[in-house]
Amino acid sequence: MSAKNLDFLCDLMAVSLTKHHDTPPFADHKDLYNFIDATQLGDVPWQSFSVQYTGEHPEVVPPWMNDEFEVWYRDPCAMTYNILANPTFKDEINYAPFHEYNASDNIRQWKDFMSGDWAWQQAVHFLPITTGISWNIANISFRTPYQKTQRHMDLH
Repeated sequence: MSAKNLDFLCDLMAVSLTKHHDTPPFADHKDLYNFIDATQLGDVPWQSFSVQYTGEHPEVVPPWMNDEFEVWYRDPCAMTYNILANPTFKDEINYAPFHEYNASDNIRQWKDFMSGDWAWQQAVHFLPITTGISWNIANISFRTPYQKTQRHMDLH
């Protein structure tokens, strides 16, 4: 994402958090970049590659279609390994996906990565089985210990 777009998102987040008397985690793209660069990830080196648009060009070609862009990253698998191996995070990470609802059980609460739909969909699914009678396995207690989660699963 461009620095300009990151700054816009930081400003947008700041405005939305004002009513809660809170501040965003990063002031701007420089603050975010400094945080990323200061993150201890063991010996995971930075890597890069270049990309350039190779598709069809219109009559009036926007400048970005001819530019080459450099993408910098660190190996996400190696970073994840180092994060999970860090004793600082012991007992601080949810390893099982979950859905959390407010006290009256009607509004979904979004807290962290494992409360999101992607993590849920990776670990929780239903397997239709036909043996003369059609039925779905609905007891997923072997997947997650959360009773509340089992009560509120969305069947797709």
